[in-house]
Amino acid sequence: MLRLVRRSGWRVGPRHFSAEVKPSDFSEVLRNLRASEHFDLVVIGSGPAGQKCAIDSAKHGKKVAIIDKKDMHGGVCVHTGTIPSKTFREAVLHLTAHRHKGFYGNAYTASTTGKRLSLEEILDRVKKVEDAETDLTRNQLTRNGIILINGTARFLPTEDKKTIAVLSNDSYTEKTDAQRHNDANICKRVLTADKVLIAVGTRPARRPDLDYDGRLIFDSDQLLWGGVDIVPKRLIVVGAGVIGMEYASMISIIPGTQVTVIDGRKEILDMADKEVSDALCYYMRKRGSRFLTEESIVKVETKDNSEVLVYLTSGKVIVGDALLYTQGRQGNVAGLDLEAVGLAANKRGVLDVNNNFQTDVPHMYLLTTLSS
Repeated sequence: MLRLVRRSGWRVGPRHFSAEVKPSDFSEVLRNLRASEHFDLVVIGSGPAGQKCAIDSAKHGKKVAIIDKKDMHGGVCVHTGTIPSKTFREAVLHLTAHRHKGFYGNAYTASTTGKRLSLEEILDRVKKVEDAETDLTRNQLTRNGIILINGTARFLPTEDKKTIAVLSNDSYTEKTDAQRHNDANICKRVLTADKVLIAVGTRPARRPDLDYDGRLIFDSDQLLWGGVDIVPKRLIVVGAGVIGMEYASMISIIPGTQVTVIDGRKEILDMADKEVSDALCYYMRKRGSRFLTEESIVKVETKDNSEVLVYLTSGKVIVGDALLYTQGRQGNVAGLDLEAVGLAANKRGVLDVNNNFQTDVPHMYLLTTLSS
């Protein structure tokens, strides 16, 4: 095996057969690596679903490991979903003094709003809350005897379908699935498990013809990563669902900002009671927001590296300083190599499970919104 590894161009270390992968030889070499550790349960993903299952299993005397990227402990909920978006809201309400306007009047401003509000000021609070929640999650898991393994998981094509490689691709980067697949990763260790729980959560769905540079065009994850320095004066939000309207409504209260929401559906927040969505739209319109419903995007262009032009099927052209794309989410299964164990997700990253959250591979289970 070592001859095969050396011939493939890997650097082999003394422990767990650590090696630098050449993408062309990736599958061949991983197939020949031997597992160094065995667990009763391996959980892929450290979000709320994975945490609860891991802790419960550990309390029943099972040997449990969780695999997740070092900067994603706590999952989407802590880093790009519920907690950061709500902290974003609190920061905006505080820095704009919006909460006090009902008492002091609309002319009231906080002392911090003498200059245009930057996203750095907002995200500073988000980062502090995120760090605190991450530490809390790690402490809770380790206190219960769960082994935290930093990296990304990839299934190996073994006969029993119980072998997982852990790659040291620790940081979530703004790359396409193809780019992630072709990266030179490092195999840190190889594990086996009697049971496997896939709890990787979701990530923003992306329109393939858009260039998500993280500055002019970005999704909700990129907004929280801090690539945008200044809050755009003219923000175009594509998608009038929960996430799109959440960020549209928050950003609309920042002085000097106009938000335009574009959606192909007839109603804004069509899953909510009409009275609720009507009230939200009423107050956002009072702040200068626009809603373009039953509109589809033909193409998106950037101009002079400072403007975004959105061409609609109606013939309208919407010009903004930035575009936030929030139409849907998809399963975060890229890189797991589900095909190696006989599983297949559809184009949205959705897997089929039974009433017990069991996949077509009997010892593998799946939680989160990936299940169909």
